Amino acid sequence: MHVAFSLDTCDREAIRYVASTRGVDGALVRGLRVERVEARFGPSARVPMPVQWLSDNDPCFVAGETVAFGRRLGLDICTTPA
Repeated sequence: MHVAFSLDTCDREAIRYVASTRGVDGALVRGLRVERVEARFGPSARVPMPVQWLSDNDPCFVAGETVAFGRRLGLDICTTPA
């Protein structure tokens, strides 16, 4: 089982997660980002203020389409050092 989750780093609340037996791909990550934004800020096309999204350098997180999608949501996409 593979799991990706979104944590609020201020209060460590797990806001949303996705799980798959096939592995986590870009489509699941993009869906997770939309669910996270809607859970925290309500239905909207963008976050109302800059929000940092920190992940590792796994291909599902750093793929061009996934990064561009996150930026369109208003997220500041950051990755941990390799």
